[in-house]
Amino acid sequence: MTTRTGVCAAVALLGMLSVSPAAWSQQRQRVSFDVPAESTQYTQQHVIDVGDAPGHQLRVFEIHRVYGKNGPMVDGTRLKESWTHGLSDYTELNGGGQVYVTYLSESGERIYARGQIAAHATADGGGKTTRSLAALTLVGGTGRFLGIRGVVRSENLANPSAGSNTSKGDMEYWMEK
Repeated sequence: MTTRTGVCAAVALLGMLSVSPAAWSQQRQRVSFDVPAESTQYTQQHVIDVGDAPGHQLRVFEIHRVYGKNGPMVDGTRLKESWTHGLSDYTELNGGGQVYVTYLSESGERIYARGQIAAHATADGGGKTTRSLAALTLVGGTGRFLGIRGVVRSENLANPSAGSNTSKGDMEYWMEK
């Protein structure tokens, strides 16, 4: 190896090492969650019958979920609960909506997300259950989560009139500096 080749290799190695910490900080991480109905509560619901079609309702709601001791780990800290605030526009439990979610960690830091839901009534015989898919964007947070970005994809099974709701999904995230 010539001196010039050795110097070029050393400069290239130093360049890669100096870039690596920034690249590491933006590596995507993925966590999953599964919250049963027993750990989920509708804390508020306000329903307005629109009146233009049978079963057309606007619903403003708040959902509290507790993840428990096996909650997902995000950037080294466990999520303990989340609060979802949303608006749905359903006809016979079919339709869409907008949600805003705040995830709280055991250390008190927060992650903020917002997104859309699409729902359809299930064939449960009673017409009271809906299955929805949510696509959320992580938009930031507090403390260590200030620069968090990413997506949350979840599937929810709900009976809003009975106050029952389950959620299962994945969070893919990275930290921006």
